[in-house]
Amino acid sequence: MSTIVCTFISRGAPGLSGSQGQDILLFTPVDLRQRPHGSDARDMTEVLLLRVGGPNSTPGAPSDPLLASQWSLLNQLFLDPKKDLKLVRRGKKIPWGNGCKVEAFLWRTVDSYERGYSEEYEIMEAYKEQRVPLPDPASDPATREADLEHFRTVESKLGPDTHIWESFAYFDDPKVMPEEVVSTAFFSVVLPPSLDATLTDLAEAPLSAEDVAVVALDELYAIISNHYPRHSFKFWPPGHPPAGPKTLKIPDNVLKWRVFSYLLDVVAHFLVNVKPAHATIISSVFLRILGPIQPSVTNTAVSIVAFEKEACHQIAREKARGKTALSLVAKAALATILERPAPSSRDEAALATWKKKRPLLHLVTLGFTPATSCVLGELILYLLTFSSHPYSSLVPGAITMSKQQEREFLNRPDHLKITIAESRPGCEGVDLARRAHEVAQEGSRKAKALRDLSRPYQHGSLRSPGDSGGAYGTLNELLARAEDDVASNGATKVSINVIPDGALPSTILAAGAEVIVLVGAERLLPNGADVVAKIGALSASWAANSIKARVLVLATSDSIESSGSKTPDMPTGGAKALVGAWKTASAANYAGLEDFVKQVLDKKDDSVGATYPESEIVPAKFISAWITEAGVLNAGGIGQLSKERSEAEASLFGAL
Repeated sequence: MSTIVCTFISRGAPGLSGSQGQDILLFTPVDLRQRPHGSDARDMTEVLLLRVGGPNSTPGAPSDPLLASQWSLLNQLFLDPKKDLKLVRRGKKIPWGNGCKVEAFLWRTVDSYERGYSEEYEIMEAYKEQRVPLPDPASDPATREADLEHFRTVESKLGPDTHIWESFAYFDDPKVMPEEVVSTAFFSVVLPPSLDATLTDLAEAPLSAEDVAVVALDELYAIISNHYPRHSFKFWPPGHPPAGPKTLKIPDNVLKWRVFSYLLDVVAHFLVNVKPAHATIISSVFLRILGPIQPSVTNTAVSIVAFEKEACHQIAREKARGKTALSLVAKAALATILERPAPSSRDEAALATWKKKRPLLHLVTLGFTPATSCVLGELILYLLTFSSHPYSSLVPGAITMSKQQEREFLNRPDHLKITIAESRPGCEGVDLARRAHEVAQEGSRKAKALRDLSRPYQHGSLRSPGDSGGAYGTLNELLARAEDDVASNGATKVSINVIPDGALPSTILAAGAEVIVLVGAERLLPNGADVVAKIGALSASWAANSIKARVLVLATSDSIESSGSKTPDMPTGGAKALVGAWKTASAANYAGLEDFVKQVLDKKDDSVGATYPESEIVPAKFISAWITEAGVLNAGGIGQLSKERSEAEASLFGAL
């Protein structure tokens, strides 16, 4: 199968290095520059086009598409892809008929060139206005001189009269880019400005996969609402050109194919791959949105307007489902955490303890995931509000309790102790502790409000007969004190403690078998339901398993990978995050570390460095249960959901 490789070059404003830029390069290839009569504007093109991997491959071009793109830059424009340019975006391979696919690459000029361009522009403007150029105050003279030299070198390679830069908007007119394959390739890597900005933000922001999914849903809704997909793939599928004088209207089925293809092959492709660690959850989001609307693509009874409206409805449903999923995880987790299985009747000591009220519930966790935060928040609110109401059905003496209510009262702890590891260097665990503490404070206020609401009815300005009081105070005052005593005796004390990461195993071992370890999962692997989680989860799970304590994994089903997925490589953090922590931890003697820090941050010095694994794999043998919105599952249940996801992916991604 051959691949048509399309290479585009962009530039942008300095400082926006992660984005696609604003301008596209139109150039004259080197072979046309050398013609006897010279070159003119008609020779200029916006793409380096070649074919690899088939019988009509471009002579001399490597068979690998990326290497072929680099080869074309060097041979046709004399540009060094390692020094003059950087790869911003690699498009998905799009089928183009006859066993051929199209793959696009978007390269952008490096920061040095773009800063040099700004310097050159300022020099020219100053010359026109007859003033002294104003240098960039953030750069030193040597750097400005090097940037200016780099800019002029690249411009000389492109030729003074053989290239121009045009805005991306220049290509919105189909007549400007009439070639079907080039137009499709261009819009597969040059994205709407909002999507380009979103991808840049998501790549840099320390967000959870669930947060990224919410951002992706908002962006997808905006793209469809603005009808951007209709006008992007103007020639897809091949053979259906855009509307013109002879064809005033494109059939709705063709438009639906273009919209669906753009959402699947462009929007979903880039959002899913913005971060490997988030790919599983984001891919699941698109499965739930694009899967249900896929049959409407070929249904002639569904108009393009109805199709886009259906897509927007699916996005809204998915956003609501995500919120509901976390609530269901919390509900299942609370029941599992508070449950105390009855011991054997032969163990009289254990049975006697089981029949008594639970004195302590000790939870240990680390990192931050929305599922963990939601579970802790719901647990704290439940223990502080509902169960502390003086007339609650779970307060002994209020009413006669059933066996189930009595068991629920006994399982409710007198003291909820939550231990959270810092999770350096990002200290996500500290943020989790802060949120849990805020919930505890708010829960205490709600508990008091509930007790206040339970006071006898007040009659406005009417005086109650017992308002004058006596030796023992008024009746209302006596009742209020009694209610407070009942509530305080039945209320759960909540304490939150933050510990260093290295103290996790020893803390769990010291707590004993009654401790419960909560692991917020980033991904659930299909090979036996192993779990990818924050670094430190493995040692915590091992310690709990060694003393027969429970390890509960918290995750939504979106994080379950499809069957057949390979074990992922664990992401590694760079030195900057670690060094930032050193400055705080070693503030007293940091001055003596400055030279060492410079060496650590120097990428050219390989004698010393600093890295850290962000995540690790926890084997399923250490895990007691996997709690999702589908319920409390075992490894077999995770495997079944993984298989179902695999079938859904095969149906959707094999659609085109």
